[in-house]
Amino acid sequence: MPRTTLEFTVPPLQLLGTSIWPAFLWAGVASLFFFGTFDPISLGEVATFKLTLSRSTGYTLGFFGFWALGIANSLSAHFLMGHIQLNAKTTPDQRTTAHQKQQ
Repeated sequence: MPRTTLEFTVPPLQLLGTSIWPAFLWAGVASLFFFGTFDPISLGEVATFKLTLSRSTGYTLGFFGFWALGIANSLSAHFLMGHIQLNAKTTPDQRTTAHQKQQ
């Protein structure tokens, strides 16, 4: 089975920095707009399952949820731009067994 490795064309800490900080700013703005429109307590009342949260807990969970979405968005953009590459490497033993199976 080929071994998959990650290769970076940009240093990994730079990728994290360019993903986490903009996502943090985006989460702040998204939280302002979302919670300016919806109250966390009323969202808990209309949920399909019983959910009792205080306002501050709802704000916190919403902010971290938006932050996670922003980080995922930034990292997927880095992946699509080619800054993160998945490479499947085959060891010499695997190449000979695959060649023997074909014969």
